[in-house]
Amino acid sequence: MAAGEDASALAAAAQPARPADRTILRGIVWGSLFVLAAKFAGAGKEMVVAWRFGVGSEIDAYLFVFNWATWPLAVWFAAVSAVVVPLFAQLRAERPATELLQMKRELFGGSLLLGLLLGGGVAMLLHELVSLPQLGLPAETAALASTIATPMAGLALLGVPICLLSAWMIADQRYANTLFEGIPALAIALLLSTAAVAGLGGLVLATLVGFGLHLIALLVALGTQRSLALPRLSLRSPHWAGLYRGIGIALAANALLAAVVLIDQWFAAGLPAGSVATLGYANRVLALVIGIGVTAVARATLPVFSATRFEPGNALWRVACRWAALLLLAGIGAASIGWWAAEGIVGLLYERGAFGGQDTQAVAHVLRHGLLQLPFYFGAVVLQTMFSAQAWYGALLLASAAGMAVKLIASAWLIDSHGLIGLQWSTAAMFAAQGLVLFIIGRTHARSMAT
Repeated sequence: MAAGEDASALAAAAQPARPADRTILRGIVWGSLFVLAAKFAGAGKEMVVAWRFGVGSEIDAYLFVFNWATWPLAVWFAAVSAVVVPLFAQLRAERPATELLQMKRELFGGSLLLGLLLGGGVAMLLHELVSLPQLGLPAETAALASTIATPMAGLALLGVPICLLSAWMIADQRYANTLFEGIPALAIALLLSTAAVAGLGGLVLATLVGFGLHLIALLVALGTQRSLALPRLSLRSPHWAGLYRGIGIALAANALLAAVVLIDQWFAAGLPAGSVATLGYANRVLALVIGIGVTAVARATLPVFSATRFEPGNALWRVACRWAALLLLAGIGAASIGWWAAEGIVGLLYERGAFGGQDTQAVAHVLRHGLLQLPFYFGAVVLQTMFSAQAWYGALLLASAAGMAVKLIASAWLIDSHGLIGLQWSTAAMFAAQGLVLFIIGRTHARSMAT
């Protein structure tokens, strides 16, 4: 009798897996198509930027300021998605529609205020940061970065509401927001291709225009879907308390992961001139590969995992492990192909104008070693989204802290002997450590539920 009951329980627990797999697969297919389109726009932008600027002080200054200005946005988007998507799923399932509308309006109003405050803070921070002698920026690069710090802070003003509206679309299982992420790159490519927009100032202007068009596209899309709510500056919703508890930990966890770009810049700034640009070009090619797979998978799995958050059993853990294993294998395959094709890809994307053959070889060399992170990153992303959907934010913070500790130690150890290659190895080690911690915690929890 006990054996029969066990078998029935296992069969019941397995039932959600099949529809979950189908929903995830459908989301990955559509998401991958939209990511691919957005990344093509990004590739076009990289071609134009390489053609106009090559590897030098101007592009070093732009990338330095851009990465620092957008780092808070990366943290905010990851945190707000991890918390808001499960919250919206809970409100739809358990609460009247008026409560979801109220929460949307107050979140939108808060994001506009936060964007204004963050923009001013970023402007002041950047001016102080570029003047720090400890940073080791060449004098010309630091001077150029100082001239564009204030206008580039406008990215924070536009980016905070962009992140929130994108999270809304993910919660609605609408994948067009991924397509919209290519709008800034497309705007930069088109504007820099004209004679009227030139120089570092033109690149900054094109970037701001692209972010503005991205925000408009999200507003129009949500408006046509009748999912847009007018902003309101208030904190009357009863769900703010739960949001605060989750978003604080999620912000801390994602801040650690998003700091990888800044850590790499910090170490690379002390290397010869052009190192920041070389690393940036290599990592943007890497982002093309990561984005097609990881972005689509994360955005396909998060709403599915959130919708099954309150179901009993550990079937969700088995689904997550299955997809994590598949993506780890996909990462090994992608890294193998990329290692062989790296120089050809870099040459195709960048080698024109001021970007010569030696630059291609240098970027391809760094890119090859950056590909080592793909299997670990691909495998960990599903576990991250499952933990976010289950509101296990403390575990995410622990895994992120462990990964960041590995990243810092490995970077300091490897930078002197291996330069940019050492930074790429340290990133691979970081994702391996993070994924291992998540797996151990998840397996322990699943076993406790089975007993």
